[in-house]
Amino acid sequence: MTKSVQDQTLAIAGVFQSALLVDELARQGQISPTDLEIAVSSIFNTAPQSAIDIYSGEVSNLRQGLNGIRALLSRDTKGLPQDVVRYAMGIMHIEGKVRENKALLNKLSEGIERSRGQKEYFDNLIHDSVIGSLANTYIDTISTLSFRIQVTGNPTLLQDERIASRIRTLLLAGIRSAFLWHQSGGHRWHFLFRRGLILRTARQIQTQGLQ
Repeated sequence: MTKSVQDQTLAIAGVFQSALLVDELARQGQISPTDLEIAVSSIFNTAPQSAIDIYSGEVSNLRQGLNGIRALLSRDTKGLPQDVVRYAMGIMHIEGKVRENKALLNKLSEGIERSRGQKEYFDNLIHDSVIGSLANTYIDTISTLSFRIQVTGNPTLLQDERIASRIRTLLLAGIRSAFLWHQSGGHRWHFLFRRGLILRTARQIQTQGLQ
């Protein structure tokens, strides 16, 4: 795994894509099954050959996330809801807490492996049993931290257990991307001192593809 700005940009786009999907699901009650599949697939891809492998090898699979970081870094406040920024920053914060807690990280890995068994049994990435297993892993690990991400949206939708499970799974996918950000050499200060470089890289990825 390289530590390039391109990899860091893909990773942070993954974080923002998860945040955007959480917001969409919380407010509208549904998202594209393909977007959900890409998110779930990223959780199970624990040994990628490259950063883009985590997102099924296609830049187009990160379209929403790349648009999101472009809106953030170009200060286009109308193009990115504040709740999405809050979710993304919360995901990054949680990833740091999990990475520092070896016991919690091991428990998270074990839970993902159990969910992988569900995926193989049903041969369906987004089967309710797979999503439910991942959501339970989130509850047993991430939800035990003192810091929690408060998701806002339609109260009726948020009380629906099926939707709640998908939201937890998307947050878990966001944490997976945040791990990739760290593995690729990303740091918090990059948002201050590399804003222009990350923004240019995001634009380049979308217009010219991977270099």
